[in-house]
Amino acid sequence: MVEELTGSKICRIVNPQECRIIERPNRFIVTVEIKGKYHRAYLNNTGRLSELLARGRKAFCLRTHNQGKTDFRLFAIEESGLGALIDTHLHTDERL
Repeated sequence: MVEELTGSKICRIVNPQECRIIERPNRFIVTVEIKGKYHRAYLNNTGRLSELLARGRKAFCLRTHNQGKTDFRLFAIEESGLGALIDTHLHTDERL
């Protein structure tokens, strides 16, 4: 999922899935649309993020490999043509 580049603190996100925000039913779940299908994505950032998580916004998810309640993890929202990281674990040394 995340590869640390040699000799740096920059990480490359492996196999991100482009998606669209549909709704945020609670603090930890965001409904996203990926390739025409709706999925539940985990969001570890409990901040309001109301402007970033607006319906129809382009976002990026990673497929999860655990057996939880979601198949994806939302980690970024498109902002001004770039990805704005909203996954708080990517802001630290923790890994997904």
